[in-house]
Amino acid sequence: MALVSVTPPTSEPITVELARLHAKIETLDDYALMDLYIGAARAYAEGFVERSLASQTWRYTLDCFLPVIRVPMPPLIAVTSLEYVDTSGITQTLAS
Repeated sequence: MALVSVTPPTSEPITVELARLHAKIETLDDYALMDLYIGAARAYAEGFVERSLASQTWRYTLDCFLPVIRVPMPPLIAVTSLEYVDTSGITQTLAS
């Protein structure tokens, strides 16, 4: 089983300005650095709670069909496709 990030979030759950106000930082010369800190904190929190905190795209690969598939990193917004390798070794896309 493998879970791979395909498209990372395009925005963070909080803005640099909100983080700056919360931390009571009066001046901030390096917004880019603060943005990196926010992204790292989000990624750490997502790993800890095993949930997505911002909209993103993942690829989830299983070794076989399971009777129940636990959706990793909820909440799930949409399933783009479901593919499998048939007995001939050919990748098939399951019809919707």
